[in-house]
Amino acid sequence: MKTVCLILLIFLFMAENLGATDDCKKYVKDIKNYVKCRTPAWMHQGAPFSLSKESPALEGGTFIGMIKSPGPKKSGKKLKIKGIRFIEGDAIKTEHLQEAIVVYVYPSGNTIELDREISWTKGEGIHFWFEGKRPNIGASLFLPPK
Repeated sequence: MKTVCLILLIFLFMAENLGATDDCKKYVKDIKNYVKCRTPAWMHQGAPFSLSKESPALEGGTFIGMIKSPGPKKSGKKLKIKGIRFIEGDAIKTEHLQEAIVVYVYPSGNTIELDREISWTKGEGIHFWFEGKRPNIGASLFLPPK
């Protein structure tokens, strides 16, 4: 854990002092907040990288991707996405807790087709399936929805 913190601190120093972009500065700020305010509270028994039930990293993450399909409110099986790549068979979950399985990825890679119709708003977050209301911070095992 000390090695990871040291690497993060070196990255933060370089990003702040070597002319980082606005996106990079936001990422640096997020990392600083995480390092200062959160201790993952890993479980020592069970699966590696499992979080304890008291961990502040539970549901503390952000959505990796974003829905680009037109909105403001729409539903369907076909979605345009940004910031994340899925493959056929991936289970997904949206920011408004809509769940589905990816059945087809269009050649462009930024459009997917789902096994069921879901509702969304343009700009809504999308992520690999997770338990709860938000993704966890850190490594996770992604299991399909029940």
